[in-house]
Amino acid sequence: MRTSFIMEDHFGPYFIKELIQKKQNEGMLRNITIAKAKRVPLGPKIDRVISAMLSEVEKVILIFDADGSDILRKKQNVKNFISRKNIDYVEIVIMKYEIEEWVCYSLETPIRDRKPSEVLKETQNYEKNMLKEFVPQINCQKLQQCESFQRLYQH
Repeated sequence: MRTSFIMEDHFGPYFIKELIQKKQNEGMLRNITIAKAKRVPLGPKIDRVISAMLSEVEKVILIFDADGSDILRKKQNVKNFISRKNIDYVEIVIMKYEIEEWVCYSLETPIRDRKPSEVLKETQNYEKNMLKEFVPQINCQKLQQCESFQRLYQH
């Protein structure tokens, strides 16, 4: 299925492209072809971007951070910006904290209710622009056990 991704994180689109490619190379993901991955902050513009993407793909997956707040509330907040004509073609994945939780989970780095990017900064000297560099270290088998990744994988 041709799919596009929208993320709020600046470095997230590069990371998701690399991660999906890695899973495909390992034979773990065959049903997604990434047409586009783009950063779009949550707001009224997002529905226009979704409409444009849907002219080229069957599905748009949105990945947004809850930053430790209520995941269902964040998901509803995201839905509020999506029109009825687009909602059936959109899947929303809300990270409990942020996309770096996949890196921490895969590396078995406990986050203990802290922002994963802060934990990585302490343990790996991490900076946000380094996100894509962690893809080779990610254990995709282990990551499939991560709840937020399972939500992506279901789509």
